Amino acid sequence: MESSCGGGYVCTLSPSLQEKAARELNERAETRATFIDALREKTKSRPDIKFCTADAFLLRFLRVRKFNVDRAFENLVRYYKIREDYPKVFGDLRVSSIKSALNQDMQCLLPTKDNKGAAIIINRIGQWEPSKCSFTDIARLTFLGAEKLLESEELQINGVSTILDFANLAPKHRAYLVPSNARMMMNIIQGIVPIRYKDMHYINTPILFDTGFKIWRMFMKEKMKQRTHIHGRRISQLHEYIPVTGLPQEYGGIEQPLNVHCQKYAQDLLSWEDGYIEKYAGYGVIKSDNEM
Repeated sequence: MESSCGGGYVCTLSPSLQEKAARELNERAETRATFIDALREKTKSRPDIKFCTADAFLLRFLRVRKFNVDRAFENLVRYYKIREDYPKVFGDLRVSSIKSALNQDMQCLLPTKDNKGAAIIINRIGQWEPSKCSFTDIARLTFLGAEKLLESEELQINGVSTILDFANLAPKHRAYLVPSNARMMMNIIQGIVPIRYKDMHYINTPILFDTGFKIWRMFMKEKMKQRTHIHGRRISQLHEYIPVTGLPQEYGGIEQPLNVHCQKYAQDLLSWEDGYIEKYAGYGVIKSDNEM
């Protein structure tokens, strides 16, 4: 089942980004609409799912799958089907439901880009206080953060690089570094979110990190493994990938401290909530009468 959740697509990409999209993603202005229509047509083959079929929404999946309609459709189906596998994560997609996670200054988006033009997200795993928010909340934050990022066409083309900061990782986190959590998070990041994930920078990694990373690495696709950089405490290595002027003070840069960026990120997500719910609520796998 298909349903509209927005109007027609209007391209906002600069000429250089349109060239990059053509070169790397097989996207061309003259055939874009044809591919969108083909993907929309495929949604009719799954009457068990109520799809959002707005042009701009479908285009996200075409871009991440390099305009292979079959692969884009598979991704789109997984995007909705995964909600049955992890109802605790996807049952409540209000940003306000994860205020406890936002208040811990764990995640932020830097205002700068890396040397290849990718946006930069920072995840401060060691900041997490498990007694105040669950791992489910962290997974929901990851998904909702990605959803908001995808509203940028520039980001859809250039992708996202991630800094994973393990400073303050402690034994209290050990219980959550298990295969089931790793599988869930990797399914969300690699399987359903239509984002081009670029470099993954691991910093401030303690001894405890090694055991947990071996588990998480089992669920990484080969491309993500190849883009993984473990810097340990050699923070200066980040400067090879990201301009020093764009990094926060904690990483040897001149940008504002991390807590300032995290608080702004939290406020931006909270103010975005109503529009997100209004646009995308009600889509997904259609429940049978017995499930209602």
